[in-house]
Amino acid sequence: MVSSHRDDQAIARHQTATKPPASMENEKTVLPRPPAKLQIIINETQVSIEELPASNRTHYFALSDGYIYMALDPKSDGPLTFTSETLMNDVHWWAYDPPAELVFDIESIEGSAKYGLPELDTLLTTSIVGADTLQDQLRRAATTQKRTTALAALRESPEASSSPNAAVAGPSRPRPQTSATDEDTSSNEQNQQTRVISQGSTKTNMTIDSGYMSAAERYHSESSSNDPQQGYSKLSPFARFKKLLKKRGIKGKSEMKEPTGECVSCLDDFPEGEMVNVKCHGYCKECFERLVIAAMETEAMWPVKCCLKDISHAVIMKNVNASLAQKFQTKALERKVHVGDRIYCIKPGCETWIPNNWFNKSLKCASCPSCKTRVCTACRGSWHANTECPKDKDFQATVRLAEERGWKKCYNCNAFVELNTGCRHMKCRCKAEWCYVCLAKWMTCQCTERQHFEIVFDLEQRLRHAARQTRVPTIPTRQEAERIRREAERERIAVQLVEDFERRQAEELGREAERRFQEEEDIRRRREETRLTEIALMFGQIREELQVLHSSQKLRLATRSQKEYRILQERELELNNLQFLHSRDINQLETEYKNEISKQEMRFLNEYNEREREEVRVEKETSEKIEAFWKDKPDAVYNIKAAKVSHQANCIAMFRKWDFDRKTALQDLAENFESKKSLLSRTQISDMADFAWRVRSEWRDWARHKVAEVKWFEAVITERESMVRTLENQQYAMATEESETGRAL
Repeated sequence: MVSSHRDDQAIARHQTATKPPASMENEKTVLPRPPAKLQIIINETQVSIEELPASNRTHYFALSDGYIYMALDPKSDGPLTFTSETLMNDVHWWAYDPPAELVFDIESIEGSAKYGLPELDTLLTTSIVGADTLQDQLRRAATTQKRTTALAALRESPEASSSPNAAVAGPSRPRPQTSATDEDTSSNEQNQQTRVISQGSTKTNMTIDSGYMSAAERYHSESSSNDPQQGYSKLSPFARFKKLLKKRGIKGKSEMKEPTGECVSCLDDFPEGEMVNVKCHGYCKECFERLVIAAMETEAMWPVKCCLKDISHAVIMKNVNASLAQKFQTKALERKVHVGDRIYCIKPGCETWIPNNWFNKSLKCASCPSCKTRVCTACRGSWHANTECPKDKDFQATVRLAEERGWKKCYNCNAFVELNTGCRHMKCRCKAEWCYVCLAKWMTCQCTERQHFEIVFDLEQRLRHAARQTRVPTIPTRQEAERIRREAERERIAVQLVEDFERRQAEELGREAERRFQEEEDIRRRREETRLTEIALMFGQIREELQVLHSSQKLRLATRSQKEYRILQERELELNNLQFLHSRDINQLETEYKNEISKQEMRFLNEYNEREREEVRVEKETSEKIEAFWKDKPDAVYNIKAAKVSHQANCIAMFRKWDFDRKTALQDLAENFESKKSLLSRTQISDMADFAWRVRSEWRDWARHKVAEVKWFEAVITERESMVRTLENQQYAMATEESETGRAL
């Protein structure tokens, strides 16, 4: 804070009119030129436009509300810094309008054209409304909490019944006193209706609640009271703010003259930024969505084309709304499956296509993703639950063959497995292990190898019997029987080789499928990592652009603040000049009085000398006449002396009358001077106090408004960062969902 010695000097300078130096009139005033940066400190809590390592701290507020100290330092080269102990403790920044710099150059963030994010176009403006709404919700919640706490304390207080303001039962009970917070909140809500938004310059309007007016307008309003900018707005703050945005949008269009293009479908002209440009033509958003919907509804028009050229899915996903994009993605997956292989839900009114990832191949059923209805994949009808489909001819033939050959069904994948050689321990290609005798999971049963041999022997007997039934009913010779046995053995070996080959081929196909799945999984993972990296880089660039935009907006606010600061400094110089003019008028009046009193005294001195010479001459002549008259008369000496004494008495009386008139004239002159000086001093003191009060009010209101603008910047920037973070999380969620969908396919 400012030292007490400097405060005493400042108070003495404001309370006592001192004579300025003689060289002040010819001295050229040099105003400080601080850089375009702003920094405000309130109660040792820094509220700043930009963090700076050093500053030239200029103190504007002292320890009491009744006195304000303004320091003018022509050597100031640092940022503006304000320190207040009392006046700035409670600045309700939300009661002020958001600074117009918050919408400055927002067109530089091209959300749709550059990043394909239409939400980013409206984020910069909706964040202002969001910050105000969030602050209003917090204030209302705090007010409700305080009111609830106060009422609860009032009810629980044992002295409530004896208090004159306590609420008692009955119709005549007095109302509890309203807290200061509630009054402030209600007054803020009423005052919010009369706020006028700052236009980004040094000229702003004054509101009833805050009393703020820039130094430039307050200064010029004294001489021009018919300024059309004065008065109060009848619009709500955000209605005026939207009107300002609309004006800025119209102004930007008229200045930039964005090129337009013709939609090939509706033949209307649209700005290039709102067009969807494909390889051959351009569409407006609405016509492009209708083109996509038509292709989705009619399979003959699939895929989406323009001049028989396919439109890439990336272009479609970027230029349609989120709901249509989701439907298009599902339809694209459906159209990749052949018409004969597609399965649709059999529930009336649903008829949804069932993707392959909703199939259960082991149960031969497909579940509808919409209504969860199960459909048989063999007959396209209702699922048969635990029974086989009667229309599955291949399965029936396989069952008959399995019964003839003694094949067993795996408990895990329901695949048929044939035992050629070996023990009863079976290992399916699905990695399941089970007992050939009882089909139970391996190592969970009590079967023996004897039972296994009996089953194998019975199977061989049935195969021989079946072979005998198919032979010619003639009795073969021994050689013929041997030949038949060898041929049967060769046939068995050939079948065994074929089955071994098929088994190895199936295993190879399984390994190949596993390898392809792993490769696709790696590709999907790399694609997902690439997409996540792109999102991170994109939002990193968005945050950098927002940081540059916020720096530009802060610099613009700081530049305007410097202009207002310089105007207020000029007002402070006007206060000093007024003090100098008052001192000069007093000195001029004293000089005129001294000159007049000197002139009158000189006149009276000359008059006195003239009267003295005249009296000497008259006395001499009178003495001669008296002596000549009384010569040679009786009692001449006595009469001559008496006549001279009488003449001298007349001369003395005339002199005393002249001296009385002289003193009266000089006294009237002095009283007239004192009256003029007293009147001038009172007028000067009144003018000085009124002007100083206006300057103090301008400094106080300006500093309060600066605090409000900085708080607005902090709240809006925080809201923008939160909205960007939410948008980034949405993009990550969409990328993850796309990756999961690709994995399911």
